[in-house]
Amino acid sequence: MAKRAHGFTIVEVLVVVAIIGILATITSIGFNRYQTDARDNARYSKVTILAEALEKYYDNNGEYPSCSAISGAASTVTTSVLPGVEMNTLLTPQSAAGDTNSIKCIDLTGVAGEADIFAYYPADRSLSCSGSQSCLDFILKYKEESSNQIKAIASRRTAIISSSEATTVTVTSVDFSQIALSWTPVGNAVDYTLQQATNSDFTANLVESNLLTTSATASSLDSGTLYYFRVVANFSIEAGNWSTAVNATTWTDPAAPTISADLSGVNVLATISPVTCHAGTIAQYGIRSRINDGTWGAYSAWSTTTTASQAAAQGTKYGYQAQVRCYSVDSTSSTITGLEATYIRPISTPAAPVLGTPSTVGSTTTYPWSAVSCTAGTTVRYQYRYVIDFSGGYVSGWYGPTANIYSLLSTTNEGYQYTAEVQAQCYTTNIASAWSSSGQASYIRPVLSPGSVNFAIHRVAANDLDLEATSTCTGGTYLYSRIDARTWDYVWADTLTYGWWADSHSGIWIGNTFAYHSSTIVLGIPLSVGTYSDGARFNMAVELRCQNVATSRTSGSTGRIESGLLILGPSS
Repeated sequence: MAKRAHGFTIVEVLVVVAIIGILATITSIGFNRYQTDARDNARYSKVTILAEALEKYYDNNGEYPSCSAISGAASTVTTSVLPGVEMNTLLTPQSAAGDTNSIKCIDLTGVAGEADIFAYYPADRSLSCSGSQSCLDFILKYKEESSNQIKAIASRRTAIISSSEATTVTVTSVDFSQIALSWTPVGNAVDYTLQQATNSDFTANLVESNLLTTSATASSLDSGTLYYFRVVANFSIEAGNWSTAVNATTWTDPAAPTISADLSGVNVLATISPVTCHAGTIAQYGIRSRINDGTWGAYSAWSTTTTASQAAAQGTKYGYQAQVRCYSVDSTSSTITGLEATYIRPISTPAAPVLGTPSTVGSTTTYPWSAVSCTAGTTVRYQYRYVIDFSGGYVSGWYGPTANIYSLLSTTNEGYQYTAEVQAQCYTTNIASAWSSSGQASYIRPVLSPGSVNFAIHRVAANDLDLEATSTCTGGTYLYSRIDARTWDYVWADTLTYGWWADSHSGIWIGNTFAYHSSTIVLGIPLSVGTYSDGARFNMAVELRCQNVATSRTSGSTGRIESGLLILGPSS
């Protein structure tokens, strides 16, 4: 019986394929790693060759080549800069397509995707070496592909370059707060020191800056101020000589703006006096206002407008303040603020108060008047005084101001005319109007009639008697009287000036002229022969009224008042 042949199963085939794939992967990884290491070795080898070539350059020249020289065309570098170096040495393993020289004057940082180059730059970071000037030293760098690390080779020496050369400084522009400068570069300078001062000795307000560039702008300067500048180049081991000092004066800021305010029609108008600006700039203004010393409003937007207006209410205080700047597209001055100007619109004088009829209670007289209207936003107040018409006249001082619409006056003294004179005024806390003309009202205090009359007889001497009538007046008035008298028992001598009172009681007034008395009227009766005996009988009569001596105003007359029989007694 013949044997049958057996093939591979599906499982066996899959196992074989897997093993082959693993082996292929291992082989691929190993091959890629081999290629990476080969490229890293090539970079290291080329950098080493370049470093040695640069040291030979130093041996011949006492310095290292500039960036522009070392990074030029490969044909030039290998013939004029690093002779004997093959052009292929200048290229990295993964240099950019079409590139003939991978030496670049930039630094390497190790970030992903960075170009495969040889970085060349001065270790001392001197400014001139980054251009066409020689380098005092160098660093060569490349990125190791297998570790992604930056590898570097530094120069073994540092060139010593003379530092006596001085730069030349030029002022390139000036404005209100800045002065721009530039200076000529100095070979192999590491950086530059700029000094700024307000005197030529560089001792006043000295400011010093270290700069990597050959230009600078001095900022935040005071306007209208003279500044001095000088520059020195710094090298790796020492500094050079100072440049000749230059100076420039910043533009002067504008003067503080002056603003005034006045009434224009019914508006208050604020006006700024124009401000002179530096040539090439224009004056721009902002105006703000406030009312009654309150909070300031915002400044208006910058513009060339020099006025502002608003409706003005009587008695209101308007404050205005202006600011100015000198402006151009390239330069703007400081903002200068002026003093406040104020204006208060006057208040119209009100009408005179109208007084009503005075009224008297006891000895106090009330003078009322109508309320006076004032313009909106203002308040009325009053002042008053009194005029009394005694001899020579009397005018009191003004009383008030008061918000009352009446006044009270003591009118105790009789026989006077009391006149109240009232004025009105409208006011605010800022200003008051003029006082109005006067409104007036008068009251005459009546003179009251005399009080009751008392009669009496008194012996002054043996032949001299006094007949008396006593009464009273009030309110500062006096008795104003005339008298008559008679005797029942004696005949008066014809030489006396007294009249005769007939028995009919209708005699002639002895004192026919009225005279003033304080309270008692006395009639003395002398006797030419003999004495008045006790029991002698007399009569007297008076007519009285009260009168204000200063104004002559009187009460009504009492008419004739007779005493009745007056008998002289021993105790009289």
